[in-house]
Amino acid sequence: PPSQGADVISISFWRSDLAISGVMSDCLDAITRDGRNGKGVLVVIAAGNGATDINRKTAWAAYEKTIVVAGSTESDERDPLSNFGKGIDLCAPTGLVTCCNIDSNTNNHFLAGHTGGSHDYDPSFGGTSAAAPLVAGVAALVLSMDPTLTWEELRDVLRKTAVKINLANGDWKLDSDGKPEYSIYHGYGRIDAASAVRAVRRFSLFDPDRPRWFADWW
Repeated sequence: PPSQGADVISISFWRSDLAISGVMSDCLDAITRDGRNGKGVLVVIAAGNGATDINRKTAWAAYEKTIVVAGSTESDERDPLSNFGKGIDLCAPTGLVTCCNIDSNTNNHFLAGHTGGSHDYDPSFGGTSAAAPLVAGVAALVLSMDPTLTWEELRDVLRKTAVKINLANGDWKLDSDGKPEYSIYHGYGRIDAASAVRAVRRFSLFDPDRPRWFADWW
């Protein structure tokens, strides 16, 4: 991926009870270290749809060099089928249309995705396999505003502009000010594209003082 110029990678598959191999951890380390000319590629991984702790079932997602996306509902509640656990970074909607189901393994491609196109569109695609690429797309939007961001800075933008949802039932841990900070179900919150883009856009692109304002902004 680095040699092909990837800025963001989205992975929407997982294997249960399969530990991360040395080869795969080395790969993720190299991508985040060497990708984008040393700024690092953001690797977004779906948490999975087994209602299970990612630290026991989805080792790739739990790895520290990835950003893990759990599922939320249209009403900003926990998706009951989404995996959870310490290490979840963000959540995103798993079904953007009310009629849609949670099954991410469907092949009901019976609608044309564009005028004159083939039947390549599935209105029932969902699950964290849909939530993860949504976050990856937002990450790409943020990078379009400032491509000098490192992968860790990009992750921080997404985390710190996320919306805290499901406050009553999200098992939120509070910070020193008594405000919701982290949830094993929602991570740092539900992705917010507009807030993430605005947070970066308000500063001039390629600002040589970016490390300073980036720290001060939060």
